[in-house]
This record gives sequence, structure tokens and C-alpha cells, in this order.
Amino acid sequence: MQAAAYKILGKSAKKQSEYVSSINFYDKGIKIAKEHDLQEIMSNLMLNKALSYRSLGEFANAEETNKKAIAIQEENGYNHLLKHAYNNLGVVYIIQDNIPLSLEYFQKALKISEQLNDSNRIAAGSQNIGLVYFDQGENEMALGYLKKSLALYRKLGNLEYQGNSLNNIGLIYKNLDSLDKAVECYDEGLQISIEHNFKENQAALYINKANIFRLKGEFQLAFDNFKQSFTISSPLEI
Repeated sequence: MQAAAYKILGKSAKKQSEYVSSINFYDKGIKIAKEHDLQEIMSNLMLNKALSYRSLGEFANAEETNKKAIAIQEENGYNHLLKHAYNNLGVVYIIQDNIPLSLEYFQKALKISEQLNDSNRIAAGSQNIGLVYFDQGENEMALGYLKKSLALYRKLGNLEYQGNSLNNIGLIYKNLDSLDKAVECYDEGLQISIEHNFKENQAALYINKANIFRLKGEFQLAFDNFKQSFTISSPLEI
């Protein structure tokens, strides 16, 4: 069996949450790829194997496997894979609460995505970095990256991610005490999310908008928006 076939089997097993089986399939593919010096396929299999380790909560193995893939990709200039490898390692470091390393690898992923002119990955990478800064309380830095992400999602026509980005930007404006700007973001996000039936975005936007009205002392509006959020989110939890 070819190495690429084991990649398909591994992905199928992972999709069914059979993570150990997926790792075994990836290992078989890696062995074949190594025997035939198929560096690109081998590093791709390693990336997928690292994702399975991450799903298992085996973060040390996920980190080690990602780094092995990155070493091969850096040596051979496989930038189309490196943008994913750097991002995936950044996620591992986020889970481990290693903020400096997560930012380092998210920045590396963003830089390569910009070199490749990959707008989707630039938008996602900018959002990842913005959310890390937001979590660290660095609101101005976060705002710059999230606005960049939103602009790209507008250009790409990705409406669901626009709503999500507007929600995140609203949270930053709340932290900066720009409450009216926060409401503007939530209203725009709600307009998109209601029109296109993005229920999860609607629930988040309504509850965050309610919090703004609560802070402003407009308690009836706060209650109305909490009620809207609850009405939408309750069926989602069934």
C-alpha cells in the first residue's frame, strides 16, 4: 500500500475519533515514505500524526512530531505545509499556556502565509495572534490584528467569520471602555448572523451586547438581549 493511502486511512480514523488507530496508520505511511525518500509526504503524515496526538491530549508527543515535520519542511522549502505546521505548533503551545512560543509560531505561520499570498490563512493567522493578545490584556495589539482579519474576511466574503470577528472586536472595545463602538460591532455582527442563520454567533453577540447595556445601566435592554441569547442558545445545547 502507498504512503498516501495510509494518510487517507489515518484521516478517516481520526474523523471517527479513533486517534490511536489513526496514529498507527500514519506510522505505516511514514515508514513507507522514509524507505522511498518521499520527504514531502512523510512530513505531511507527521503533521497529521501530531494532530491525533493533540486530540489525545499527548501534547509532548504532538510537539515533538510537529517539530520533526517542521525540520523536514524547512530544509526542503515546503512552505505550503509549513504555514500549517507552524500554526499547529502554536496551538499546542497555547494549550500548554506557553504564550511566548505560541506567538512566535503564529507569527511564523502568518509570515509564510503572507509570502504565499494566502488570504484565508492570513486572516486566520491574524485572528489567532489577535486572540492571544486579547487573552493577555494587550487590547490595542489585539485590535490591530483582529481588524486586519475582519478586513480580509470581508474581502473573501466569509460571512460567518465576519460575525465572529465583529464579536471579538466588540469585546476589545468593551475592555477599552468604548461601549458605543462595541454595540456597533455587535449590531453589525447580528445583522449578518441573523440574515444567514448563524445561530452560535447570534447567541454570543446578543449576550455580549446585553453586558454592554448592563454596564450602561440600561437594564431593560440588557434583559431583552439576554433573553434573545437564551432563546437561541438553549436549543443548541439539546
